[in-house]
Amino acid sequence: MEHAMNIAMSPDALDGSLDSETIIYHELSHMWFGDWVTCKTANEMWINEGWASYCEAIFTEHMYGNTQFKNYVRINHDKVLKSAHINDGDFYAVANVPLDQTYGTTSYDKGADRVHTLRGYLGDEIFYACVKEYLIQLADSSITSAEMRDVFTAVSGIDMTDFFDGWIYSPGFPQFSVDSYAVSSFGEGFSVGLQMRQRLRAQNNFANSNRIEVTFIDADWNMETHLVEFDGERETVSLE
Repeated sequence: MEHAMNIAMSPDALDGSLDSETIIYHELSHMWFGDWVTCKTANEMWINEGWASYCEAIFTEHMYGNTQFKNYVRINHDKVLKSAHINDGDFYAVANVPLDQTYGTTSYDKGADRVHTLRGYLGDEIFYACVKEYLIQLADSSITSAEMRDVFTAVSGIDMTDFFDGWIYSPGFPQFSVDSYAVSSFGEGFSVGLQMRQRLRAQNNFANSNRIEVTFIDADWNMETHLVEFDGERETVSLE
């Protein structure tokens, strides 16, 4: 339990083994996410539990490396896609769960999934700067997702409205793919037209201001990654 200044652990979590290390880290992280800054209503419990659950992945990353971190995130993502709506009885947005699902899979696991998406969207340097400032600016207060959004917007210089509308305030999931592409060469380089496509699962509105990394690989397996930005269901993006 995340009592302020007194994180309480069950004795079986402190048995001298590493079996409960992610639980311990989850509860300790509540000193920041849940105690220092907490959700204003139970419907937005992801502000506490989703962030603490993602801190389990942060712990795994720093203790065991990037591969173990990615595996931890992928296992959680798989669980969210397959069972969050079954466990909680419907597809819910993390910012508006029913009171009887305050401590459900959506708040914890889907909440962590959304934090991971936010980190990927901003990149590590901006993400961590935003998190630190978020905790400083909103310390000792009960907040909404909108207040979190506004701090992240101010610190990053990126309008986070579209991200929060598509990922935090919407149920279900967006999915992105390269639907088709056309390549032409010029000199030693290539011009590529990508037809980006967004599909939806249990979500009514297409997300905008999407930021997707696309990696190209040449005949010698050299890789070049570009950040592709597009809105809505389909958009053609030109890259060189």
